[in-house]
Amino acid sequence: MFSTPDALIECQMKTLLTRKALNMTNISKNTPVLSNIANETASVNKQRPAKKYEFTGETIEVGFKTLHRIRALRDFGDVKKGDLGGFIQGESNLSHDGNCWVGGKAKVYSNARVYDNAIVSGYAHVNNMACIYEDARVFGKAVVAGNIYGNAHVYGFARIYPDAHIFGNAQVHYYACVFNDTKIYDNAKISGYACIFANVKIFRNAVIKGDTWVRNNIEVCNKEIVYNDQSLKDAA
Repeated sequence: MFSTPDALIECQMKTLLTRKALNMTNISKNTPVLSNIANETASVNKQRPAKKYEFTGETIEVGFKTLHRIRALRDFGDVKKGDLGGFIQGESNLSHDGNCWVGGKAKVYSNARVYDNAIVSGYAHVNNMACIYEDARVFGKAVVAGNIYGNAHVYGFARIYPDAHIFGNAQVHYYACVFNDTKIYDNAKISGYACIFANVKIFRNAVIKGDTWVRNNIEVCNKEIVYNDQSLKDAA
């Protein structure tokens, strides 16, 4: 038999143990299962691709902007782990997804973006609001501030200005210039010292070369070949 104080202590201990048991039951109901947390974390990691490049520490200055040289962290496309790339201003310029890459001594900066499987290489400059994507290629000493996509190639000393669109299998090269609100697409080819501007469309199998100027709402298509110091413009 317990004395009165002992009985009181035993009663208090039973009450305390009961409360603890109830608390543990509530915790087990409300606490997420560790295995579920691990699965959710793994799912997020799968959706978030591993970074494919890093900055080497080498920098250059271009127009008061600091650009950083990149180095591949893993194999992808034709790029091998450890390969040195070109220069970008920040990670927003080159996606970690797909096989896109900035190689050679190419430079991508300002709000320009390279993504999907596009490649910028050689000594090319890509800047302004340019978007280079899908399977496009920009190389040589081209300067691009417009949009290059599909399987289009821009190279040589070509200049592509803002709001111009080069896509499909189009090619722009040598010293050709393509200005605002212009679309070059399908299998069209622009070369020589041609200048294309002011809402022009050049498509299908059209070829523009020489010192030709094409401007003011003109459309050139099919197998037309325009060259040798011509100037085409809308009569209006």
